[in-house]
Amino acid sequence: MLALYMSMVDTDEEKKRIRLIYEKYHDFFFRVAFRYLGSKEEAEDAVHNLFLKIIVNKLKILDMDDTNLLGWSVNTIRNICLDILRSRKRSGISTSLDREDAPEPVSDDLPIDIIIENRESYALLKSALAQLSEKERLIMEMKYVDNLKFSEIAEKANMSNNQINAVLRRARDKIRVKLKSTMDEAEMTI
Repeated sequence: MLALYMSMVDTDEEKKRIRLIYEKYHDFFFRVAFRYLGSKEEAEDAVHNLFLKIIVNKLKILDMDDTNLLGWSVNTIRNICLDILRSRKRSGISTSLDREDAPEPVSDDLPIDIIIENRESYALLKSALAQLSEKERLIMEMKYVDNLKFSEIAEKANMSNNQINAVLRRARDKIRVKLKSTMDEAEMTI
């Protein structure tokens, strides 16, 4: 796919910058799109559309620093994903931003009370994660789902290891507070 993008730009400097953006951020953009869409094929389409927008707007985009480029790109890919979700809805295909098609975190071989308890815990955790900012969710995903090292996350997010550590700590604290308040509310109703 990179060859296609290279054929669409004129100068060697533009090609170098597009290649750098592609190599550095493609996987990150894919994870953002996949989180919205829940489909590998649609996520790849969204990333492809993002790179086409980068090339179309290359005069503005290629001069941005990494922080502004990343912000613009995440906002743009989110809008692309929302457009895909809207078109799914118009065509009658079922959709959900919270990916209800995600695999259940339990096995049906377990006793029913354990299954119910695990599903409730999973729903509570999803609710707590939904309270995090986009950046916090992405960094949590890179750390705990993709099992990336701090240095790898720092490079992809264009942040220092200390900043990554601080974001993770704040996110874990927010989740802990949300889960504790939910549990306290549940105990009060019993």
